[in-house]
Amino acid sequence: MDTQKKREVITNLKEWISEIEADIKADIKDDVEPWESPPGGWLIDGSGEVYKASSSDNSRLFGHERPTEPLALRAAEKMKRFNVMQAYIDKYAPDYEPDWSNENEPKFCPRYNHQTGKWVRSVGFRFEGVNPYGPFDVIDGLVDGLNRGKVVL
Repeated sequence: MDTQKKREVITNLKEWISEIEADIKADIKDDVEPWESPPGGWLIDGSGEVYKASSSDNSRLFGHERPTEPLALRAAEKMKRFNVMQAYIDKYAPDYEPDWSNENEPKFCPRYNHQTGKWVRSVGFRFEGVNPYGPFDVIDGLVDGLNRGKVVL
């Protein structure tokens, strides 16, 4: 390819890149509105009960509202499971807080294996999930208790 052709190709590429950059900038909004949990007609109260109720800022912002009863019941069950496991961890390791800035520190949590039908100890290092985390021995005790029916969800 001769020099003139190379210059034309480079010029065309620069123009194309500039157009793409302009399109990307146009797609990105500077003032992004945060997503908040919308009002729902079904409230999950602090005890896990589900009932039809009017929306309130407190219950909506804490994520305790759903638009339908089945969604509220499903969320209530997941909330209960999390809270029972977190209560277990709080009892045996009340001061535990994982250090997510330390990539070498393992962070342990319980997970349910649907293939085996058993709870297992899971470990992560960098990516925080929506799980109750605790020290190795506490999570092992929790997993054992869940599998033996001593910890009831």
